[in-house]
Amino acid sequence: MAGPIASAWDHPSASQQSARVTNSGPPQPAAGASPSPTNGFAIAALVSSLPLAALGIVFGHLVHKQNERTGEHGRGLAIGGMVIGYAMTAISVISAIVLGVAMAYPNPKTPLNKPQPFRPEPLGSFRN
Repeated sequence: MAGPIASAWDHPSASQQSARVTNSGPPQPAAGASPSPTNGFAIAALVSSLPLAALGIVFGHLVHKQNERTGEHGRGLAIGGMVIGYAMTAISVISAIVLGVAMAYPNPKTPLNKPQPFRPEPLGSFRN
């Protein structure tokens, strides 16, 4: 913001320019170090947890055991897959219980084995 009046903030000295630290993103690894990869099972745990909850749970637990040995990234993905997998399993079990109770106790006002007779409307009952 250089305006008509320049201040020390507008034009930093050479020592200030060399000491300036920019925080433009996540920290980068050292020049010779390669970043550890994300565990493939962690990605599979998160992706498969919605359609197949059991796979998300199994893959998530596998990632936890592997991360202790290998140090790969993906712990958060694994936890997300396990949480979604367990939640979907709980929703499925609760839904099955509710559906089973609803089918075991039908509406008492509905006759079970007595079909309703078909009664057509009289021909003159339709009005325009």
